[in-house]
Amino acid sequence: NPEITFHGEVEEADWQVTLAQTGMESATGKRVALASRYLKRTDRNFFLTYGDGVSDVNIAELYKCHLASKKMLTVTAVHAPARFGELQIDNNVLCDFNEKTAASAGYINAGFMVVNRKYLSRYLASPETRNDYFEAESMHRAIRDGEIGVFRHEGFWQCMDTPREFSMLNDLWNKQKAPWTRYWGKR
Repeated sequence: NPEITFHGEVEEADWQVTLAQTGMESATGKRVALASRYLKRTDRNFFLTYGDGVSDVNIAELYKCHLASKKMLTVTAVHAPARFGELQIDNNVLCDFNEKTAASAGYINAGFMVVNRKYLSRYLASPETRNDYFEAESMHRAIRDGEIGVFRHEGFWQCMDTPREFSMLNDLWNKQKAPWTRYWGKR
């Protein structure tokens, strides 16, 4: 008997949230496929997130990027925060040191995505027959077909996978310095 608590009215009050039981042993691809049964027939695109990260990604801009790309899937790319300071080395000489900044090279999937409904039937196998990871086979096939667009986000992003990250993010929240709330106004 789960209990749901609503924490006040917001602009997005017309949103509908559905919690779908997809099973404890289901991989992410199977979970997306099972949960997609609750989409309205008119929903051509939908947002998808892993739910273990926070960011100041501008969702409206992400959606515009997705529509403009005409791809079946758009992922948000971010520079991963460095766990340790980054050394800049040239010919075995330390040239610079950046303490715990975002990694300068490469992007990772931030977990904020827009999915076209066609992606489900084309790339995700039937959940009754397959228990695939969304990030594995389906995304690799879509990459080969050129069907994944990228929305580059240079702002704040942080996963919450460890107790250290949990504490750091809660500290930002408690000090009212949470960058991921910048589109909400003051809390």
